[in-house]
Amino acid sequence: MEHELIEDSKETERLKHELSVIKGRLKQLEHVAHIGSWQWDIRCNKVIWSEGTHAIFGTCPGGTYEDYLKRVHPEDLKMVTDAITAALEKNTPYNIDHRIIRTDGTTITVHCDGEVIRDKKTGTPRTMFGTTQNITLRKRLEIYQSFLADFGKQLSESIDFSATLQQVGSAAIPAFANWSAVYLLEKNSVRIALLRHSDKQKLLQMKRCIGSEVPALCKKLIYRSMARGRAILLPMLSNYGLEPQQFVMAPMIAHGRRVGAIAFGLTPSQEFDKIARNLYSEYAFRSALALDNSLHFQDAQKATRSREEIVAIVSHDLQNPVSAIQLNVDFLKKTIRELGIQNKNISRVISAVEESLRQMKTLISDLLDFARNRAGNLQFEMEAVDPTWLITQYLEIIKPLADKKEVELTLTVPSHLPELRCNPDRVKQVLSNLVGNAIKFTPKGGRISILLEELDRFVRFVISDTGPGIPPEDMERIFEMYSEPKRRASGAGLGLTIAKAIVEAQSGSIGVESQEGKGSRFWFTIPKLSLQSGHDY
Repeated sequence: MEHELIEDSKETERLKHELSVIKGRLKQLEHVAHIGSWQWDIRCNKVIWSEGTHAIFGTCPGGTYEDYLKRVHPEDLKMVTDAITAALEKNTPYNIDHRIIRTDGTTITVHCDGEVIRDKKTGTPRTMFGTTQNITLRKRLEIYQSFLADFGKQLSESIDFSATLQQVGSAAIPAFANWSAVYLLEKNSVRIALLRHSDKQKLLQMKRCIGSEVPALCKKLIYRSMARGRAILLPMLSNYGLEPQQFVMAPMIAHGRRVGAIAFGLTPSQEFDKIARNLYSEYAFRSALALDNSLHFQDAQKATRSREEIVAIVSHDLQNPVSAIQLNVDFLKKTIRELGIQNKNISRVISAVEESLRQMKTLISDLLDFARNRAGNLQFEMEAVDPTWLITQYLEIIKPLADKKEVELTLTVPSHLPELRCNPDRVKQVLSNLVGNAIKFTPKGGRISILLEELDRFVRFVISDTGPGIPPEDMERIFEMYSEPKRRASGAGLGLTIAKAIVEAQSGSIGVESQEGKGSRFWFTIPKLSLQSGHDY
């Protein structure tokens, strides 16, 4: 008997030890997961919380259901009581996120799961138990991510610099700052581009305090944030006539280029920890990309307008001297014929001048077409055209150039091709550009093939060559104006741009396939006479 008691005592001690270990592990798990368990004896109205739950609420052991409700944020109280009532009366699962106010006054967000135990005979609720988890950080991350996603979408809606700047300065107010200042770097100086405040009166006060230059301390903080490459928290400073407060300086850096910085004024309730630092840094990074893109777009627009003005002036002013030279050449040729002069050198010089005039006229025509296309005035008279007649007539013009270069030129045209709706002269202009380029870049002894094929709603012209091909880096920009890939060894860089405009003005499309060292294959489509709408791919 005594032996059995000793054994029972040892077993009891072992079980106590195991229970103590389990409790220790549970406590550790609750601490790591920011979670706690609870039990509510509904009949006695007694609430038992684990240490993890007390740590979340910042309370001491003991309490009632009403004590718990006192900790629920007033704005969430009805939601919580409704969920508990539904669980007790309708056996609805208790699964809810809500805010609580801890004993130290801070507000956190928790997630609660609970289950009701009922009397087996009467079904009356006896006990409710469950878990509570602190999800404050997760909720903050969700809010930050949602905000940044919306901010990125707003920035993408406009490429205009002024609109983008306004968005950058305003989007964080008032949720994440009560004021902001956007600074831009221009050459070796810093300027305040925009000020925003949630209070209009204080915004006016800030603007009145702005001088002609950014204060030296502010510049120092801007460059410090840039050196660190992330947002930094500044001490309690009085800035722009406002009361002393903390603020954040976040650098705007895009593609390694320093665009500027954004200052955010923080209210006492706004935290600045690692998560907040990442928010302000990411906000500034996205702002930098958007502003940088807007600046590039703005510069590109200015450059385009300048080029277009030059094109219009040059093309117009060139026509007069070219016409004068042509008249003089014609007069010179007529005089030589009348005088019966036969001199090979004179004839060679006149031929060279006429060839130069031809090139000049082509360039002027291209410039004018380009200008009309940019202005939206590239329009043609359309007519019914037999594609076989068109390509055969064109081949008679271009074949001597191919023969002179000793390049083989072949044509494949299926029988009974349908008529096209197009301007034949303009289609020949496109052919001249594409076939002319093929002759220019195909080496002696090479081959150029022209193929016409009927598609569903179009006829496609295909020009293939055995030339050097086009480098991959030039393929994407091959039809852009002023693009100068290696294939375009000479010229103004407008030929393919104008060819594209001519084809598209006739409801067609144009493209290219090429592999460097293996030739190129240009194609374009012209609609059939019966075509009403649609595209071939």
